Amino acid sequence: MEMSRDSAPPEAFGFQTAGARARGRQAMDDAIAASLARFADEHTLTGAETRILSLALRGLTRADIVREAGISVHTYQKHVRAVRDKAGAPLFQAAIQVLRGAVARAPRPSGESVYEMLLS
Repeated sequence: MEMSRDSAPPEAFGFQTAGARARGRQAMDDAIAASLARFADEHTLTGAETRILSLALRGLTRADIVREAGISVHTYQKHVRAVRDKAGAPLFQAAIQVLRGAVARAPRPSGESVYEMLLS
């Protein structure tokens, strides 16, 4: 039986269903969380420093991180300095290192690029 565009499932044309996207997104979230935990352990980050880094991973700005964490700008700066001193990289470069670790270890659904996983 030949499939027409109207009767074929989205996967037949290289598109993902909402469920597949959700599973891919969850796998990436899990990989990021595991990578963040490894990074925090390797660099002996405190819970507060790890929280600031996790908020940076979400793409929040300094003002957003301060508001979300319920801390002052001075406390934020203290945590950022501590991350830099321990990791040897500024906060957002440390966040990139965490993401690279997650991407390197994340399971990929067949046919999906890492770029597509990060955008979904």
